[in-house]
Amino acid sequence: MALATYDDLKAALSDWLIGHALADRSVDFIAMAEADLNRKLRTRQQQRRSTTEPDGAYVALPLDFAEAVNVTLNESSRQIQQVTFAFADLVRKTETGSPAYFVISGQQMEILPTPQPGDTVEMVYYATIPPLRDTEPSNWLLKRAPDLYLYAALAQAGPYINDENRAALWEKRRDQIITDLNQEAEAAAYSASPLVMRTGSFG
Repeated sequence: MALATYDDLKAALSDWLIGHALADRSVDFIAMAEADLNRKLRTRQQQRRSTTEPDGAYVALPLDFAEAVNVTLNESSRQIQQVTFAFADLVRKTETGSPAYFVISGQQMEILPTPQPGDTVEMVYYATIPPLRDTEPSNWLLKRAPDLYLYAALAQAGPYINDENRAALWEKRRDQIITDLNQEAEAAAYSASPLVMRTGSFG
């Protein structure tokens, strides 16, 4: 069976779970799989770019934000670094000058020290997977890795079936495909990096 659309995926789940009376839960399993994949999957297809002017020290994160990749000030090559809440508290009390750090809380990014009016922040980030639904029957992941969608949804069905061997197999296949896709993205990023000649002394 081809896995090209949301309906195809739901039908495949019904076939794989035949005898378990879980066909009507396929929508839930797919949604749970997407939530799980949003925590684990990091591929180049998920990368997005956003440029905005902070409201004081704060930037509202995109609705599909999953994780920051690179954040720069004024669209320059000057990267600002993500820090912990404890370090951010210290910066607020002791540092002034140009922004050098950021911390994420909820749906906001705080830039530290506070940027000047007119400064802009450019962010490259990993976006969450566009959820499948009846009105959006496909997305980049279903086209790129339909097997991952299937095994990820089956893995979510695992706790509801009385078959530990099958459940363990589905989880293993899901995890292997995630690893393969993440490693592929890392290899592509590495190959795209410019070669840098390093000099040093040897004692």
